[in-house]
Amino acid sequence: MAVDEYTSVTEVKHGLAALGVPMQWAGSIVDALGTPPETITVARLDANDPRPRSAEVVVREADDGTLTITTTGSADRVLIGTRGANELIGAAGDDSISLGAGNDAGSGGRGNDLIWSGTGADTVSGDIGNDTVLGQAGNDSLLGGAGNDMLNGGTENDTLLGDVGNDLLDGGDGDDSLDGGTGNDVLDAGMGSDMLSGGDGDDTLLGDEAADTLFGGAGLDTLSGGTGNDSLDGGTGNDSLDGGTGNDTLSGGIGADTLQGGAGTDRLLGGTGDDVMWGGAGADTLTGGAGADVMRGDAGNDQFIATAGDTIWGGADTDTVRIDANFDDVTVRVIGGKTVITFGDGSTVTVREVEGLKFNDHDVHL
Repeated sequence: MAVDEYTSVTEVKHGLAALGVPMQWAGSIVDALGTPPETITVARLDANDPRPRSAEVVVREADDGTLTITTTGSADRVLIGTRGANELIGAAGDDSISLGAGNDAGSGGRGNDLIWSGTGADTVSGDIGNDTVLGQAGNDSLLGGAGNDMLNGGTENDTLLGDVGNDLLDGGDGDDSLDGGTGNDVLDAGMGSDMLSGGDGDDTLLGDEAADTLFGGAGLDTLSGGTGNDSLDGGTGNDSLDGGTGNDTLSGGIGADTLQGGAGTDRLLGGTGDDVMWGGAGADTLTGGAGADVMRGDAGNDQFIATAGDTIWGGADTDTVRIDANFDDVTVRVIGGKTVITFGDGSTVTVREVEGLKFNDHDVHL
């Protein structure tokens, strides 16, 4: 790795020689004396310095111990951690930081930074800028900060927070927790039983093979459960939910939502708003909730729970519509292949391809 000339070193504490850490800048090897923990501050790497802007801090193959490296100024730099517990902090500039082994902490500072967490349970913040943060092995906590960031948890059980900006979060392997924060984010669960929250903005949430929990939050969100027995909640806004394969639970929340259960025994709840719901293959239960909803069962013995204003297609097999009213309080008419249930206030429920109606006090076979 090439080493650029440094402007100054303002502080070297506690003896890197005790850790076995040679540190090189301006073409020289510098060893300080003392004992851990170690602190290095590299200052005045500024963008207006006449020397080249790119600068590197190189720390090689230290023994176990605590190492802190803090930089200031606006030039670009490379920070490389050791086998011990490291704290590496960039500044204004496009930094590359590798934390190494151990339970480390790192922050990119201002600029578009690239950070590798290494092995261990690491805590990493990209800070301000369009950052890339890679978790790798260990149970990591990754924060994108302000900017359009990309976070990847790697292996193990990780926590990812995009914060402000249009972020891309990938949980990787393990049971991960992903929160997009504010902005139009894309969250990919990866392998494992993951929890995804889109936050504010028009978000895309993607489950995978295991049982995932997806919550869209505020905005026009798109949620896809993938395989596995998933739970999807659109939150507020006009959302699109697809359970995929598996026995899924879908809740539209507030807004005019589109819900598709997919294959499996699914439970669909429209919530408030005029929703469109499709159960897919399997014995599904569809509840429209408040609003004039359109529900379709498709294949399987489906059950619908209807309220005034709903329109229902049962599809194949034996389907039933449950209505919260007494039979004597409604009028049931068959008109041109559809059955219309009229309530006392004139509101209606219209059903097609349905074999039975269930009222509070009476069942009707069609």
